Formats: sequence, structure tokens, C-alpha cells
Amino acid sequence: MTERQLNRILKRTITGLSRTGSIITTGSGEVVIGFSTANKIPHDKTSSCLSISAIHEEDIDLAFRAAGEATEEAVLNSLITATHVVGRSGNERPALKNLLEIYGIQLD
Repeated sequence: MTERQLNRILKRTITGLSRTGSIITTGSGEVVIGFSTANKIPHDKTSSCLSISAIHEEDIDLAFRAAGEATEEAVLNSLITATHVVGRSGNERPALKNLLEIYGIQLD
């Protein structure tokens, strides 16, 4: 894919954050990093033009959807696998899995 296509795909990660309840405000700290290994650019200049592979614009919607779904899955996975945290001055934050156990909520 091209740099432009990669940037467009990365912008779709916001849909996955939205689906999980993020309100995405100033200072909330979302950072998205993406890269592609599809095109290899030689370090040394060649005498000919480079051929670069790209996704056809009519097929990019599938990549948009995948970016959103992968982001949603990553957020949900991090919530479920998080552990109880004790911070400065004894401040505690229970993990989601502990809260589910306390309140008798079963995940199927």
C-alpha cells in the first residue's frame, strides 16, 4: 500500500475506539502507529524508477473495516487481561475481571 493509503487506514482505528466507549478528548492520549512491509525501498539510489504495490481504491474498504475491528479487539483484550493496580498513596484500581467476579457477571 502507499503511504497515503496507510494513513487513511490508520485513521479508521478510531471506529474501534468508539465502539468500546472511548470519548476521545483533548489529552486522552490515543496514539496510532502503522507500517507496511509490502514495498521494499533500496537504501542506495537505483537508476530506474521504483515499482510500488498498492491496494486498489475500490478494495480498500476491507482494510478500513479490519483496522476498526482489530482496534476494538485490542481494547477489549486489554480490559479483560488487565490486573489489579495499587498506585501512589495506596490508591487502588480493580481489574475488570475482578469486578465481574465480585458482581457475579459471567462472560460467555
